[in-house]
Amino acid sequence: MNLPRLIIADDTEGQRVVPSSVLLVQAMKSRGMRLNVFMSSRREEDLRLMELLSGDAATCIDAYTAGSGKNLKALFQRRSTPDAISVVCVPLGKRIGDKLFQVYPEPLELAKVLNCGILPVLHASAAVAVTTGQALSVISSISEIGKGAVQGLLFASIKSPREFQLLEQDYNRRSPILSLGYIPKSAERDMPTMPEMSPRSASMKLLQMKSAALQLGNAARQVEWQIIEAMARLNEAWTPVERLGYSACHLDVAVINRDISLEGDESLEAFRALGCTVHPCNPEQDPFPAAADVLYFPHAMTDIAAGRILSSPVFRQGLLKSVRENKLILAVGSSAVLFGQSYRTSVQSTLEGLGLFPFHSHHVSGAGDMGPGIRRIEIRGTKDTPFTRTDEKLRGYEAGGFALANPGNPKQYCFAYRNMNSEAETGFSGWSQGCCFVTGLRPDLWSNLGVLYRWLSQRKR
Repeated sequence: MNLPRLIIADDTEGQRVVPSSVLLVQAMKSRGMRLNVFMSSRREEDLRLMELLSGDAATCIDAYTAGSGKNLKALFQRRSTPDAISVVCVPLGKRIGDKLFQVYPEPLELAKVLNCGILPVLHASAAVAVTTGQALSVISSISEIGKGAVQGLLFASIKSPREFQLLEQDYNRRSPILSLGYIPKSAERDMPTMPEMSPRSASMKLLQMKSAALQLGNAARQVEWQIIEAMARLNEAWTPVERLGYSACHLDVAVINRDISLEGDESLEAFRALGCTVHPCNPEQDPFPAAADVLYFPHAMTDIAAGRILSSPVFRQGLLKSVRENKLILAVGSSAVLFGQSYRTSVQSTLEGLGLFPFHSHHVSGAGDMGPGIRRIEIRGTKDTPFTRTDEKLRGYEAGGFALANPGNPKQYCFAYRNMNSEAETGFSGWSQGCCFVTGLRPDLWSNLGVLYRWLSQRKR
């Protein structure tokens, strides 16, 4: 099986500009390349921007939260096709002084599991010698995982062709790895804020960024596009993953607020992998999906999601009726705020929640940062519920943009969780009522598909 694939690892640590990988993906699309887009260890803002610019869903993959290399490969395989390049965008690392560059573990782990090369994108500093030294440090770190792990390197934030000429001359004297060109500083755009990427505010910002990507794709002799494409197609043949071993559930899953989701489509692909049919539902345009077997509420733009549902009598009544009928309902991340007593928005207005669980919630400004230092967690079931059993484990993330406060009995929590680097459990979450399960965490359903399958099997046709 041939699956063209490439990891683009960009150097955006501490910068409030559009990541180079996002620009590169859009430039590649403008040149007619067919792409499947994956994101790893990225800020929620990066994911949102990527999906808005491309008009397609991106898939979040993570070597830790997937639980195993097999799970990661299974998800990657399901979202990849032989006729398109599967591009994985991941942060490269951070600088240590003037000469060293620390490459994060994530691109190295992904390269090993996916058996593909890495294209580093390094921002140039003012000094040629410093940039070259950092480039050599990057190449040395990546090369440790095997021959051919890095076949070329791109520079970013280059002010002029003359600056790149001097840099390339110095780099080529000291490195056997090809320089594949540069992204000019003129292509840089400030990273939009999350409110600027709402459905009603995004048009002008998107136009500016699409224009920059188009210019990059059309610029002569700035980026060696053909070599980059060849890198993706020269990987070893893909070894297909064995069947997952679950019989098809044949359920209809309505995904509420998919258009403002901040989690990619990996959870939806987990439902599809178990034989479900998935379709989006926008509460501003669509009727309540009363016929659906399952209602899934992804982590999403909190204010918009809450306003759409809590201000709609039709959706409020439909949800409460679905809970009474014991329909399968799963709400994760910021969607949890819908099911509590109240939600206080970013403009300090208060929306009455559905009142199913005792917590109150409020907006948290500046949240949603999923960059390096991403809050990966291991989740443990603290009691038996229709979703998880005692001591059953999942992996996932802490979610941003909101906070929950629960005045009720701590024994009501269904989850305990710990940071991936912590030995002790650091927090609690999760509430259950019948077949309705709500958590302020973002479980990676691929980390334990058995949990999802057992939950769905309660309504299996």
